[in-house]
Amino acid sequence: MPRTIYRAAKKPHQRVRRPLTSNLMRYVFSEQAKRSEVPLMRHLIGLHRPAVLCLALALVPALLAGCGEATLAQRTSGSVTLTGQTSVAGNATLVEYTIPDADGYPYALTQAPNGDLWISEHLPPDDTKDDPFIGHLTSRNVLAQLPVPTPGTNPNSIAASADGTIWFTEPNKSLIGRVAPDGKITTPFTVPNGGQPLAITVGRDGALWFTDPGTNQIGRVTPEGKMVEYRLVKAFRFPDQITVGPDGNLWFTERYGNGIGRITPSGAFMEFPLPASDSEPIGITSGPDRSLWFTENKRNAIGRITLAGKITEFPLASQGSAPNGITVGRDGNLWFCENTRNRIGSMTPTGQLTEYALPAPSSGPLNILASRDGNIWFTEVGSNRLGRITPRKGG
Repeated sequence: MPRTIYRAAKKPHQRVRRPLTSNLMRYVFSEQAKRSEVPLMRHLIGLHRPAVLCLALALVPALLAGCGEATLAQRTSGSVTLTGQTSVAGNATLVEYTIPDADGYPYALTQAPNGDLWISEHLPPDDTKDDPFIGHLTSRNVLAQLPVPTPGTNPNSIAASADGTIWFTEPNKSLIGRVAPDGKITTPFTVPNGGQPLAITVGRDGALWFTDPGTNQIGRVTPEGKMVEYRLVKAFRFPDQITVGPDGNLWFTERYGNGIGRITPSGAFMEFPLPASDSEPIGITSGPDRSLWFTENKRNAIGRITLAGKITEFPLASQGSAPNGITVGRDGNLWFCENTRNRIGSMTPTGQLTEYALPAPSSGPLNILASRDGNIWFTEVGSNRLGRITPRKGG
């Protein structure tokens, strides 16, 4: 079925899709940012370095002048076969797929038990007329885009349960959404007290665990809807990403608390401070060595913490890389996004670093996933693409 997307009344030299800087600046000045979404505004903008914001400020008059010419059409669900652009990146093959959307961009991704990928999509924060999509990408590269029924929302983190149910967070609406195996989307759970569920994962207990930076808590909700939240001991920690550790506990990053947190299934906390006071840890994953690995966005490093709390840091070669998402590949290496350097990094458990440059200078890789077939998938929020790296055997 054909899919309707944004159309603009434009002159021949004008582009339909607004640049990411325009989307960011409209968010900075939006009424949403002035109210309950301030913590998330800081989170999202923090992913882009000050130089990007300075450039956006310089371009504000031109950007705002062009915004008034766009006329929006209702968006409908549909499917399209993606065609990738292939290139060689070091000892790997890189394929990039442009998402057919004039204004949104892919944000986070997960893999279902059947091997299909699911992607959350962001829209400009001032677009309250249209629904963002949850994307479903099959092994044949057929992308179905399913509208989320919450007006003005922006899906964030996304995770898959063992039964094929897909879960996602809607931070600015205090909701946790659900995609049933038949593709029906609902938003069954509301986080109380204006909570802002950000990252989400499925625990070994089958429950959904999520970070709530707006209220400084870690939440747990069963598929049946029984919810409880646990408040961190220290204030203003900004729990960001969360993952299941090899010990069965939930481990999370404290972005503005500059620490790594651990919570047991019964709700007992332990916090581990990082050596530097301005590390800003974001992504976290369970490594191949029974340790947790994480990105330090401001410190420009990849960190490792053992189950006993011993921390080791591995600085990146390029300054200002702003590492964000991180995952562990089937090759046993850690793979991560260098957001402002437009690279994908790979690091062995001993700290040996390999970097893969992306063709687009403003691709902005953000979140990353290692699929079970050995490929590495990632989102490019600056170029509206999905990327896939296939490491060469023996490379």
